[in-house]
Parts: sequence; structure tokens; C-alpha cells
Amino acid sequence: MNKKLILTSYILLATLTTSGLVFLAHSRVVAAEGNTPISKSTTLHFDNLSESQEVNLQDFMDQRMKTPSNCYNPGVICKEKIQINFVREWEPVLLENLSPDEFAKLVPPITETLGRNTDSSQVAIAQRVLTMRGLLLDLNGEPIMTLGNWRHLSEMARARLSYIKGKELTDDEFITEINGLIERMKEPGYISGNPLPSQIDPQAGQIGFDRFNEEREKAELALKQKYKGPNTVTIKRRSLELDGSVKLYTTPGRLN
Repeated sequence: MNKKLILTSYILLATLTTSGLVFLAHSRVVAAEGNTPISKSTTLHFDNLSESQEVNLQDFMDQRMKTPSNCYNPGVICKEKIQINFVREWEPVLLENLSPDEFAKLVPPITETLGRNTDSSQVAIAQRVLTMRGLLLDLNGEPIMTLGNWRHLSEMARARLSYIKGKELTDDEFITEINGLIERMKEPGYISGNPLPSQIDPQAGQIGFDRFNEEREKAELALKQKYKGPNTVTIKRRSLELDGSVKLYTTPGRLN
């Protein structure tokens, strides 16, 4: 009985986890005669806009990167190499080009109390969420995408949310509401599928009215003073996180 010597690949501790992943794999096989190398190539794309998933590299290699049949030909021994290339790419995306679900998947939750001294990135995230929900408006009732500072119009949005929720929201409760919106907005169509009540501005005697009225008067005064906030704000986004370890090696084996 002829015995043919082959090399087999083993992958140990090969689980790779990301905060978001797009599993787009394609395989290509190139075979040739003689001692010309036979190769297979596969690409995995990881994208932090996608839902969290997990890829087990052991299973992946077993299913998609099997030893080619040419290595089992009589009189042939295949020397095996594994090569891994890492490419990291950043694509700047204008905020106005992001849908609510894409925006919600990219940004981190709010962790700071919202006020004048709050980090501008946290403020910008909260403001855009409130605007997308239809709560942050200028004095003409038009949406405001990003101010970058927390002042009177933002407090009016807070008063609107308090009125809708039926209670004066504390600082912690307000942050919890915004973070809850971020989570719910990850579902495509959430905003359009869950419209606000027809009345969002509190009226005299209703919850949130005192704050709303006071901040509106201050906003009108600031407008007369031609106050303008910063035009652009950099939003610090959620990073793509990798967790796990990978060990790749080859050992000789026999096929009887």
C-alpha cells in the first residue's frame, strides 16, 4: 500500500469577536501543474455598523480553506504556508448622510450630565438623537442637527421629553432616556414607526412648562444678541473592538 505524506493545518484558540462585524467571505482557488503553488484566498470584512457576531476560525478554515485535492496526487507532498494580511481602513462619513440606525450603531452612550461644561462630543450625540426624535427645534420649529453646546434650545428639548414622559426628568433619568433612544434607534424605521404625540410643547400648568417657558425666553434673548454656537463638532464614535487570540501552525500527517 502506497503512503502519501501530507501537511495538515490546525488552528487553536481561534475565536475572533468584534463589536460589529460584516461576514463577507469569498474564496478563490488557483491550481497549476508541477511545482507551481496552489493557493486559496479568503477575505473577512469587519464593520462596526453591523450587529455583533462571532467567527470561529477553526470552523472557517475547515469549511472554506480545505487542503486542495492536488495535494493527494501520487508522488506529491505539499508544503503549506498560512499568510494573514491586516488592512484597516477609515471612511469619513458626513453626519447628515447617516440614517438614524447607522448613527445609533456608531456612537457611544451618553455618560456625562448634560450642561454647559459637558464634553462637546457627548453634547453633539445627545442633540442629534433629540433632533432625530423631533424634540430639538429652533424657535421657528425647525430641526437643529448639532449645536455643540448645551444651552436654551437643548433645555427646551428636555422639557418636551419631560412633558411626553409625564414627569420632570432628573439628570440621570434624562441620560437614561437618551441612551434608551440610541438603543431603540438601532432598529431601522424606529423613528418613522413610532411618531411623537401631536402636542410636544408643554402648555401652562403642564409638566415641563416652567422650564420650557424660561428657556424659550432666554433663547429669544440670545437670538437678539446674535449668539452662534460652533459650526462643526467632532463626534467620538464607538471603536471596532477585537477580542481573542489566534495561533496558527502546521504539522506533518500521514494518509494511509
